[in-house]
Amino acid sequence: MLARLSVLASKQYLLPVEATRESATAEPRRKCSRKCALLEEQLHDPKKCLQELLAQLQAGVRRLKIHRQLKMYNDASFNPELYGGGRARTL
Repeated sequence: MLARLSVLASKQYLLPVEATRESATAEPRRKCSRKCALLEEQLHDPKKCLQELLAQLQAGVRRLKIHRQLKMYNDASFNPELYGGGRARTL
C-alpha cells in the first residue's frame, strides 16, 4: 500500500509539471491533464484504506503480524564457499 502510494505521489508531483511544460505541444499537455484527474481518483482508494487501517490499529481492532528476518547470506550452511567450506571455483 505504501509503495503504491509513493509511486502515485511521485506521479502526482510530476504530471502537472509535464502538463504545464512550455515546450510541450497541446496533445501531450491534454493527455497529462486527463491523467492528473484520473490520478486523483486512483489516489483516493489507497489513502482511504491506509486511514482505515491506521484507525483500526489505534483502536486495537487490528494488529500487525511480526515477520522475522530470514537472511541466508550470513549463514555458513547456505553459503559454504563464502565461509571456506566449499570447493574453489574456476572461471
